Amino acid sequence: MNPLKICTALCALFLTLTVPQFAYSACSDGNDCGLSPGLFVSRANLAVVKQRIQAGEQPYAAFYESFLRQANSSLTRSPNPFRMADVKDITFGWCGTAGGADDTLNDLVKKITDDSHLARNLAVAYLLSDDVRFADKAREFMLAWATSSTLFNIYDFNVDFKNASFDGIEEGFCNNSWNMALDSMWQGYGLINFSDVYAILTRNGYSLSATDRTVLQGWLGQELFPAMNAGCHAWTRWADNHTGSGAYTRYRSDNHLSWCVAGWASAAAALNHGAMWDYTFKGGVYDDGHSGPYANPSNFEAQVGYAVSQGGEIYDQAVRSSSHKGLFYGNFSLWSLALAAQIAEVHQGVNYWTFAGKQGGSLLTAFDYYARYTAGDLAPPDPEETTDPAFFRFLYEMLVGNEGLSAERDALYRRARQSAARTQVLSQSIGPVSLLTGDLGLASTPLSPPNPPRDTRGVPVSN
Repeated sequence: MNPLKICTALCALFLTLTVPQFAYSACSDGNDCGLSPGLFVSRANLAVVKQRIQAGEQPYAAFYESFLRQANSSLTRSPNPFRMADVKDITFGWCGTAGGADDTLNDLVKKITDDSHLARNLAVAYLLSDDVRFADKAREFMLAWATSSTLFNIYDFNVDFKNASFDGIEEGFCNNSWNMALDSMWQGYGLINFSDVYAILTRNGYSLSATDRTVLQGWLGQELFPAMNAGCHAWTRWADNHTGSGAYTRYRSDNHLSWCVAGWASAAAALNHGAMWDYTFKGGVYDDGHSGPYANPSNFEAQVGYAVSQGGEIYDQAVRSSSHKGLFYGNFSLWSLALAAQIAEVHQGVNYWTFAGKQGGSLLTAFDYYARYTAGDLAPPDPEETTDPAFFRFLYEMLVGNEGLSAERDALYRRARQSAARTQVLSQSIGPVSLLTGDLGLASTPLSPPNPPRDTRGVPVSN
């Protein structure tokens, strides 16, 4: 499977230096406006984003207008949730010819990624514009999935972690039970996106009914989180039972687990859930309602220790080098860990960028290692590498301009960020990266305070 899907279509923006905290009015209807307004952006940084757009700074204002045009074109779209009468009839589906019916894990992952991507972009459009139409449509998409979709949770199949199997799946690559168990964690793309939708709808003045709030919160925490978490347990609980296996290291270090961390962190932030936070970052015990109590051995701190070497190379690079995708998968794993670090910084005020794991490596040492390839300073170590390193330039949007960076590191990250046009919109994570994160320290014109937040009728709310 190709685990990556990107749409490219826009321009750029950044956020990170300390900025004034504007006093926003409390939300009505019990919404959580005191919390960060989305997964990846703080209230103060959102204010600066809006300032820069309103000041007409380029290319940011043009990027914003382009993004809103895209959101407007989505207002006529309808949700398309995956549905099966009996999920126990599902097959793998990552190879062969698609039959067109909702009957494979491939269908499920594609649909939840596509619909949650669209809903997340609509929610972000509301976040930036205060146009309630975008929030209404994002709510429609998320409610459709929460009330009428079918998810895949291996705990419903009498899973045997020790023998790497579960009931009802034929053997062979395309119907191998363990491939399905592992790849079921890619439902996490939907978890990240829909978590962001939920956070935006509940924290920015949108009038979400108590009933809808309960339905959406329950679906995220009690159905979608557990479905992804079960796939993550295919890795972790197999490793728990095979500590002497030659595959043990992979089952503690692989990019699947890095993306699990990003999914766990997204739900923890959206639901403001302390036990989920501990499970995600420290390895605390958590019972998702399907798994039973389990201490997470692949939490963020442990995963950095397993995946990041002292020199910054990510574990997956060597594993995937035989298929000439080493640099891609190294960056792919780093990407997901960076999402979790961004969430931790925004929602908990914790600096995980410099956290050193058991090998002595940190996310910053990994960024240092890969930045030289992304910037074009070094040729890929494998001349047959299948991905242009500049593709991952969007990762550096989250770091350029951070106060803690040395001048040398900041300059390197800027070269990496600007190695190609900054136009990416990521379908399975942050969305329009450079609209929501970026260096705002070099604004060419003085920025005035943003317009105050608006109520659901579009009327400004006074501070």
